[in-house]
Amino acid sequence: MDIPRGEIMVESPLEFVDLKGVLQKFKDKGYLEILLMEKEIEEGYIFIENQSILGVFYEGHREGEPLQNVQKLLREKPAVILHKLTETQLDVLKEFYPLDKKYGMETLFGVIEVAKPKEKAVTKKETEEVRAKPVAKPQKTEAKRRELGGWESEVPIISKSGITTTVEKEEFLENINPFARNILKYVDGKMTIGEIIEKSGETPEDVMGIIQPYKRTGFIKFKK
Repeated sequence: MDIPRGEIMVESPLEFVDLKGVLQKFKDKGYLEILLMEKEIEEGYIFIENQSILGVFYEGHREGEPLQNVQKLLREKPAVILHKLTETQLDVLKEFYPLDKKYGMETLFGVIEVAKPKEKAVTKKETEEVRAKPVAKPQKTEAKRRELGGWESEVPIISKSGITTTVEKEEFLENINPFARNILKYVDGKMTIGEIIEKSGETPEDVMGIIQPYKRTGFIKFKK
């Protein structure tokens, strides 16, 4: 869709943002862009005004109603970008697109909650059994290699939205949670993943747990 980008309020993989909370606080005009970059690009757009949804659009290979396709897209941990528009920008869009279907945000909230990973409840008995049966730890080097999946020598770079300047990178980092920020601030196109692990002080598992979703959604690429 040929629409203005507007002022970006949030830009992050869905799994790292409380989207329900963000949309509840968003009392402006704008739209939520939903982006999935895997075999081919899929995009969804949810237009918002005064905490109501005006229209839903989908671009991709799925068949069916736009709302249903966007709901399916939200379940697959896409990237989400919240754009704030001026009243004039939204009025212009209304002239070209059917932005006249008002319904509540709760239509989306149920889907978003499905998308969030739920932690398995661990009983006291299970905890005691684990403590009673210590497992032999593999060698540190072997464990690290397994967690990194052979990516320790790869050099990641933030590539979404054509980020090319320090200012743009700082704006990008402002819109993600502090834990992810502490890792992604070292992604400069020069450091390898192994060096980022060392600099951030986080475990290989945690670093890859942040980098992989951003790579999957196109925010990070590996330099060739």
